[in-house]
Amino acid sequence: MKYNYPIKYAAMPIIEPINRLEKATVCYIVSKCYLVGEKTIYKIDGDYEKEYAVVFPYQPIYFDDKTKIFDLEKVIPQYNFNFQCNNYNLVEQVFDNYEEALKFTNEKNSNLINNECSYIPRSKAHKEREEFQNNLRKYRILTNQILDNTITLDQSYLKKLDKVIRVNPERTQISRDNLYQYLEYNMQYNLDKTYKVYSLSLEQYQYLLELIAKQNYKDIIEIEKKAKPLIYHEADAKNVMIMNINGEVLYYLNEKQILENADKECPLPTNSLNEIVYTTETLKDLILSFEKTENFELKEMQGHVLTKTL
Repeated sequence: MKYNYPIKYAAMPIIEPINRLEKATVCYIVSKCYLVGEKTIYKIDGDYEKEYAVVFPYQPIYFDDKTKIFDLEKVIPQYNFNFQCNNYNLVEQVFDNYEEALKFTNEKNSNLINNECSYIPRSKAHKEREEFQNNLRKYRILTNQILDNTITLDQSYLKKLDKVIRVNPERTQISRDNLYQYLEYNMQYNLDKTYKVYSLSLEQYQYLLELIAKQNYKDIIEIEKKAKPLIYHEADAKNVMIMNINGEVLYYLNEKQILENADKECPLPTNSLNEIVYTTETLKDLILSFEKTENFELKEMQGHVLTKTL
């Protein structure tokens, strides 16, 4: 599933048990995050503070002392029945770049260790600071792992998600859903439906909206001839097929919504369609949006996914 939240950097707290009943923040690291909300708190003197609700995309599960590698748990925004995110962290500040976030994180770490040492005898403070520095070195590995895993989680990859346009024998309509919502719903509840998704340029998409408004169904049918194939789902199949512009199947989106390699580039089946769907998403967008199997192979994409003229 694609999440189109703003992507920021923030100081992520590392929380560990300090005894059998309690946990505490042992240090902070820099991490990218999904910004899911923000709140402004106004004070009686006219000043105000801001809080930011963020979801950090990875959390450490286990550290292997031999390999010096963390096992990570992938985290995505989760919502309750009231459509409120329920797994966010509140942070004081978010940043657009790593350097500013690192400076802020270093300040928080300095304040954290200074505060801890202020409550203990000087004879123990030196050892406390050494242990703190060891923790920072250990979790610097985590920082690098998370940055490597989130290299495509970047603001530059985000764009407005247009609603898909659905054409079937009963009607032509602008859906309430974007492509990713459409896929998620159909993969759960409409496995018996055969549908094909075409990629349109923004100019083509706007032109199609105009045709729908004018109820010009003859020209709507002609759109399919100039659009580029992107997705195909055959009735009762668990996987969705991802295609190149020649209609050859390159990848499968499996039932867990993870991209995997197709066994080989193969021609598309020719079963009759229940529905044709149009979107402005591209093959590149799909590849960047979904989790991939470990052996995923990025195949060469011939030509342009979108056409520029009708």
